[in-house]
Formats: sequence, structure tokens, C-alpha cells
Amino acid sequence: EAYSSLMNTNISMGISSVRQIADSTQTDESITVGLKSYMGVEVPVLRYSEEKGDLAYGLSDTCSSLDAAVNAFHEAKKYMFLLAETENSLFRLAFAIKKTRKRANALNSMIIPTYKDIITKITTELEEKEREEFSRMKVIKNAKDV
Repeated sequence: EAYSSLMNTNISMGISSVRQIADSTQTDESITVGLKSYMGVEVPVLRYSEEKGDLAYGLSDTCSSLDAAVNAFHEAKKYMFLLAETENSLFRLAFAIKKTRKRANALNSMIIPTYKDIITKITTELEEKEREEFSRMKVIKNAKDV
């Protein structure tokens, strides 16, 4: 809708006039970027002012299609901020999930089996020592009885 309005404005006013008005428009500096943490993942939060501010052009040299285009682009700006915030958050969360999945796979395939092997070895060694101790105690008991 915004680009359609801009095309209509370019047709009715001329591209050079519209470009001059666009060049005289001030940069929107009402955007601030904050961070919010979701389960330890920092995601951006955009805050912006929805005020349209002063017009950068006079009403005598322009037509109503320019006003329609400006309003349509102000409306589109809100959706662009929302899209940018959502897309960046999704990429960051997806990266964190991928990283967590790699760690979980490493635990399941490498670390846990290694510890299970160590536990088995320790258990076997302790049982062996227990049997040796039992045998030794029997020999000592038999020596006492004789």
C-alpha cells in the first residue's frame, strides 16, 4: 500500500520533487534498542515513538497523494520494527536451541557413556577388593582356629 501510494505521488508530482522532499526529511531518531532475556538468551526489544512529527514539506506545493504515502509509510514503519524485532529474536533463540542441542547430544553420546564405563570399572574393582578381603579374613580365621 505504501509503495503504491508512493508511485501515485511520483506520477502526480514528479520523481525529482518527491526526491527533494524525501532528502529534506529528518532522520527518525526515536528508536531505542533494549535487551530482554528469555531463558538466558538476550533478545532485542525496539522502542519507538509513534508520533509523526512536523511535516518536512509545505502543503501548497504538494498533493494529497503525498500525504497518503507519508501516512502509509508511517504505518509500514511500525510493522517493520515489529518484523525486525521478531526476526532477530527468532534467530537468536534458534541459535541458542541449536547450541543447547549440541551440548545435549555430546552428553548423551560421549560424556555419559564415559562415566558409565568408569562406574563399571570402579564397581568391578571394589567387588574384586571385597572378595580378596573376604578370602584374607577366611585365611586368618582358619589360621586362628588351627
